[in-house]
Amino acid sequence: MISLQDKRAFVTGGGRGIGRATAVMLARAGAAVAVGYRSRKADAEETIRAITKGSNGAGAAIQADLGDPTAARRAVTDAARAIGGLELLVVNRGVWPADRVARAREFVRKIVVDAPPENLEIGIEDETIAGRFAVLEITAIPLIGPRLPIAPEADPSDRDLDICFVGDNDTEREGFARWLDDPDSAKGVPVSVRRGQRLTVAGQFRRIRLDSKLWEGEPDPRAANSWPVIGIATEPQPLHFLVPG
Repeated sequence: MISLQDKRAFVTGGGRGIGRATAVMLARAGAAVAVGYRSRKADAEETIRAITKGSNGAGAAIQADLGDPTAARRAVTDAARAIGGLELLVVNRGVWPADRVARAREFVRKIVVDAPPENLEIGIEDETIAGRFAVLEITAIPLIGPRLPIAPEADPSDRDLDICFVGDNDTEREGFARWLDDPDSAKGVPVSVRRGQRLTVAGQFRRIRLDSKLWEGEPDPRAANSWPVIGIATEPQPLHFLVPG
């Protein structure tokens, strides 16, 4: 790992997921790290505990709503004051207008209610789950799409994938659709979850997205292999990156 000894960094959105993993990695490389958060103070404080426990680096939690330019400038000033200066800034959280989020969530809701199911066989470590699925999401971060916290316990630093799925029945589809109406206030996510570092997905895919690429189309019954298999696995070691000195 590269050395960031005596460097000071501010990671916005550092309470969970990619932000937390980035903050911890910077601290392990020797940097003092300030963690920004908007409302999840407990999550930010948990990141600070991970920073100070896993390294000798200093840490500080900085509250701010980055959608407010004045608050954003104040957050940078507060972070620099808390850790004695600032050389690195990691902006982890984008700002979506509320109306855009609402429209995107309504679009996802319509897909969940109306889309035909996928007939899949999912292999997770030593477990196999087969059936008809309305939703299957494989992620290593808590939020997907239009700020949907579908996997709140996901953490990219632990190498596990969260495999979240909704079955093809009225109860599960309608429960997930209701959650999409107001996911920020819900007490839980109505999905089934498994965790693992490697999995396979076999099926006659009508619609599937891997990273940012979407495939659509009816399966070809004449194909020799009517059940193509997709394999997914996490890397055995974290990816390192370079920071300008």
